[in-house]
Amino acid sequence: MSQARKLAAQLGVGTADTLLGASDAHSASARVNPPPQAAEPVRGQAIRWTERRRDIFNFIGFHSLSLVATDGPVSLTLWDPGGHGVRQRIGHNRGLWPAKIVKGSSTRDAATTTWDKNPLMFCGTQVRLWFMRESDCDRAAASIVDLIAERAERDGALEAEAVMRRGFRDLGAELDLALFEMEMHGIARALGIATWDDEGLVRWFDSIGRRVDGLRAERPEIKWEGCERIVAKMAARDVAEIMGTARLR
Repeated sequence: MSQARKLAAQLGVGTADTLLGASDAHSASARVNPPPQAAEPVRGQAIRWTERRRDIFNFIGFHSLSLVATDGPVSLTLWDPGGHGVRQRIGHNRGLWPAKIVKGSSTRDAATTTWDKNPLMFCGTQVRLWFMRESDCDRAAASIVDLIAERAERDGALEAEAVMRRGFRDLGAELDLALFEMEMHGIARALGIATWDDEGLVRWFDSIGRRVDGLRAERPEIKWEGCERIVAKMAARDVAEIMGTARLR
């Protein structure tokens, strides 16, 4: 269980695994509103993408936002060639925690593939949120980028803006990553947008798959390959119920 899930439990709120469990896959009354959902750090391939899960992903067309960051605050010393003198020190009074938001639309963790280039430490996806619509992903991204800018201004080191490159901002050495993840989900929720983490997405996909199987058992003429519209309608109904609305915005 991730720190964010433990925190959610302490606060008395549900998490992604309460979205649609095995026992309530056929019961709309058992579905609950999802609070901020959290995932274990996404290292390369957190989801086991079975053929069916890939099909559902492609039927619906999901988009993602990844918070790309190091595992914690970092500092750096650049020495002169030969190691006889220090050319530059970064983050030595207090470590810098570089982070940025990256969009995606693939089952692969492309954000980590793109940004984990440092030979000395990991820098990749720490948090990933999934969205059903690209427009929702874009709206949430704009607000989360604003949140990052606000935190960088409030908590980042004074030297950070001068040394950060390629769109990274310093979220501050005392960043609580689990709380920040919950804030990201909360921002989306406030915008009326449903989000999932990796674990929640898998559980939801598996629930949809079970319900489609139940329908196909009653109507054998339905083939899985032709279930795209059925899956899309199930997903839309689920999200409408989750968000407490009659229809998707």
